[in-house]
Amino acid sequence: MKTSALHRGYLLASAMVLLVITPPAWSQDAPAHVLRPVQPSPTATEPDPQPAEHASEVEAAIAQYQNALRQARAAGRTMAREDIGELIDQAFADLDFKAIPTDQIEKAISGVPMVFSDRTVRRVDEALEHYMKQETPEGARAASLRLLLHPRHVDEASHLAILEASLKHPALRQAIALGTVSPLLSASAALPEERFKPLVDLLNHAATRLPEDASVDDFRRASGFFLSAGRNQSTRMMKAIDPYRRALISAIDARMEQDLSERDQSLLQSARHRLAGALARGELIDHPAPEMNFLWYFDPQNEEARFTSLKDLRGKVVVLDFWATWCGPCIASFPNVRELRQYYEGFDVVVLGVTSIQGRHIGMRQRVNTQGNPEQEMELMKSFIEERQMTWPVAFSEQNVFNPDYGITGIPSVAIIDPAGKVRHIGLHPGRPLTEKVRLINPLLSEAGKPVPALATATPSSDDE
Repeated sequence: MKTSALHRGYLLASAMVLLVITPPAWSQDAPAHVLRPVQPSPTATEPDPQPAEHASEVEAAIAQYQNALRQARAAGRTMAREDIGELIDQAFADLDFKAIPTDQIEKAISGVPMVFSDRTVRRVDEALEHYMKQETPEGARAASLRLLLHPRHVDEASHLAILEASLKHPALRQAIALGTVSPLLSASAALPEERFKPLVDLLNHAATRLPEDASVDDFRRASGFFLSAGRNQSTRMMKAIDPYRRALISAIDARMEQDLSERDQSLLQSARHRLAGALARGELIDHPAPEMNFLWYFDPQNEEARFTSLKDLRGKVVVLDFWATWCGPCIASFPNVRELRQYYEGFDVVVLGVTSIQGRHIGMRQRVNTQGNPEQEMELMKSFIEERQMTWPVAFSEQNVFNPDYGITGIPSVAIIDPAGKVRHIGLHPGRPLTEKVRLINPLLSEAGKPVPALATATPSSDDE
């Protein structure tokens, strides 16, 4: 399993419930699930249509929670985790989860931040444990949903035990064919290779049966699964599931020929770019860095420097920090980036801030609409660099800052390239302590026979205080 990426696939599954409250403004995408294949045989069937009252009961409970939350915020209440959990408990108090089908339980989990409520989580978990005893696709779905109630970053032992049980469920193949175990597949993206292998045949079998009515969100989430797997699985494993990736691209191409809204066209195009990118192909980590061309480059410490592409920096360790002027977390990490640049002053390490034309510029003193005027947006960057005390070079890349080749779905995000031009680490956060980044960069200098600075003794970053 690749260990260079800090963003693991299992976090995506748990994030699905957290994003209901606080969707990050810097994230381009929602959690990664996979496309549901078409029913492959008469034996792999959906449960009978669910009574309408179950759907209305769940929807009513979700609406009650949302209304209560809005009222609390309108009254000026600061809602802590336990306060939100209490609202969830009140909204779902009269629901018997053991009498509700698993598709409605999934709707409930997705509709509120369920993990904020210990009491309701216990009730839902008991119901899912009851369902998962069934040797049916419904039972496999229940096992998969339990992963959302036990995120790995909260309780790793419980999460892994549930994942192991889910992978052994006798109806897993049928459930994958029906596309009802998305949380399991998302969590499995980070498994060691030997435990990921059993999924290969199942996914490739699904590739032959992609549904004609797949939604735009289905394709978007499928692309997210491949990015998650690409961060964690070997090139060999990614090549093994390549038939599924190529089938998705073909299905997207066919869908884009239909009469779609501008929004849906844009989302499908984005999903296609991700699926076609280096990370989804398994050709990023330990592979030559994907091409990147610079429309504009400025180094405040060497204003005469002119670089037009990433290739111009070959022979140095290159730390790519993907960011934008409107991204608050990006700007909050600037002290850490400044510290890194200072630490490697005089050594063969380039810290490069990479952005792209955004159509707007958010400075400390002004907000400028630069839509249709990229020259103005690039020119404004010089004053931004000065006012934000940026000591490292910045480039506008021809490629989008949400670069599909590098798997960038949220910023800030850092990738590290070795002197030979190969990508060695991805998915890092620039705000982490200097010592962590030095432990990744110094070995790359040593491998290339280049001088290495003394060990860092940096103070902890704001993230660790």
